[in-house]
Amino acid sequence: MYAVEVDLPETPSHDVILLAEDRLHTVPSPRELARRISIGEPVVRALTPQEADTHTDWAASSATASPQSDFCLLSFVCTFRSAPDPRDPAPFVHAVVGVELESPGAAPESQPIAWSISPREQRSGSTSRQTKVAMTGKFGIIEPTFERTSEGTAESLAVVGMGERHSDPEWRFRSVNGRPLVGDERISMVVRIPAGQLAQATLQVSATVRQRRMGLVPYRAELPKQVRQVSLRQCS
Repeated sequence: MYAVEVDLPETPSHDVILLAEDRLHTVPSPRELARRISIGEPVVRALTPQEADTHTDWAASSATASPQSDFCLLSFVCTFRSAPDPRDPAPFVHAVVGVELESPGAAPESQPIAWSISPREQRSGSTSRQTKVAMTGKFGIIEPTFERTSEGTAESLAVVGMGERHSDPEWRFRSVNGRPLVGDERISMVVRIPAGQLAQATLQVSATVRQRRMGLVPYRAELPKQVRQVSLRQCS
């Protein structure tokens, strides 16, 4: 199987503010959580056969993957952190990172889709600042093999990705075996867009925190503009 690696540059990371969802007859405290989740500015790379001119087999097969479509790679890093006060850990129980792919004004059958996604499933692993994404000739993402580092505890991450070939892929994270949900995760997808059509990606994040007095409290993220919505213009 031929594969091509796409380099992923380091990008600035931005903290998100987590806002507590309203609950009947109760007021969650604190209503805001800061510096618990951050998102790296997404990388967008157009994918063309010309990029693989040294891999002629890959170039030929990629041209036939869907000749009436444009393809691009969308990738970003999501970081989960523990609470700053160890006396009140308020650990994450689970979290969801979603991406809505859209071509405003286009018909439903002409909307962009996640052609392939990564990770699809990860039961254990290590913190990763992955700097490359490998793909097959038909733009299928090859799941990476992570190297262990001393940062964080990404072994605690359990991740399930879903929504391949749909316009609303998402990744669900949860703590496993009592280990905290802490660490880095690179989220990547190949987006297929009807040829010449403009498209955008909107990121959404939510999380549930276990608090001592309130129990399980759901939060939704208020994302800064640098990561909330991403233009896929360079893909067309």
